[in-house]
Amino acid sequence: MSLPIPTDNQSYRFPVSVKGIVFRRQHGILLKNERDEWELPGGKLEPTESPKECVVREIEEELGLHVRPTAIVDNGYTQSHPARAVRRQTWCARRCRTDAASAPGKGRRRNSIPRRSFPVDDPLRDVR
Repeated sequence: MSLPIPTDNQSYRFPVSVKGIVFRRQHGILLKNERDEWELPGGKLEPTESPKECVVREIEEELGLHVRPTAIVDNGYTQSHPARAVRRQTWCARRCRTDAASAPGKGRRRNSIPRRSFPVDDPLRDVR
């Protein structure tokens, strides 16, 4: 006996997390999240936006920076806990200009988020 095939609206969907590598003097920027872990800036893809639009919005909200995504450097799945998989997409993002006044910082206060940087490997420098 086979199970019925679900229609598209009934099929299982993965949440999508979009992150951005923002370069600052040969280093990428990391932020500390609510679980006290270091991670790239980014967040959840909204239903009406593309991954590219998501990374632009999230970096503006979290860092107050305007960026232009240039290339996808990682695309895969992460197991956030045993019962939940999350689709992950990571972009390289080039800074266009800084305009902190235009970024509302919806979920978190930009100035209160601890920041750290990491050195960027040579192959990654080529996709900036």
